[in-house]
Amino acid sequence: MRTPQIEAFLEGLRQRAGMDEPTATMLLEGSDHDYNCRCDTCLEWWVALGPEDLGDGKRGYGPFSETEIKAFGR
Repeated sequence: MRTPQIEAFLEGLRQRAGMDEPTATMLLEGSDHDYNCRCDTCLEWWVALGPEDLGDGKRGYGPFSETEIKAFGR
């Protein structure tokens, strides 16, 4: 069961960010996983959010390689 706070968060993603329900739900679920998790939800999460700045001009996708991200995004 979703709490009112989670419903409000999802509604904000849908309305303000223009996300559909499945994407908003996936982002919420994936945000609760360990940084090094390599499940399908986390792969989709990194594809949706894009790379993080690792400093010195480097980018990363958590535990996934850029090759894995590109292959999933096709």
